[in-house]
Amino acid sequence: MGLGRMRAGRRLKAWQKAGHIRRNAEEITVTTPVTPTVTETPGATGTSSSKTFVKRAAFIVALALACVSAAFSIDGLTAIFAGAFWPVITMGTTLEAGKLVAAAWLAENWHSALLLLRLTWSR
Repeated sequence: MGLGRMRAGRRLKAWQKAGHIRRNAEEITVTTPVTPTVTETPGATGTSSSKTFVKRAAFIVALALACVSAAFSIDGLTAIFAGAFWPVITMGTTLEAGKLVAAAWLAENWHSALLLLRLTWSR
């Protein structure tokens, strides 16, 4: 089980654009280390811990926002479809979880994702 030719080509182009590899007609050269070196330990520069704090805070706020909007959405759906209270809650919860998973996947695989998947995402 491997990557298809087109997908592998897109992945290589993305890595080249990011500066991870250098390509020519005959060879591919890795330009960044595959594993972190001893000097690249987190917190060595002093800014890594503050970046980690900001990332965690942004994650918590984004998750709280998603939960609040999901609660309002599911509450509205149960008001519209009052006869099927628990099925609507199950459906709404599944839809909201799916949106979060799709957003996380797209953020991880931005450079290798198809253009059609990236059209709805604005950076």
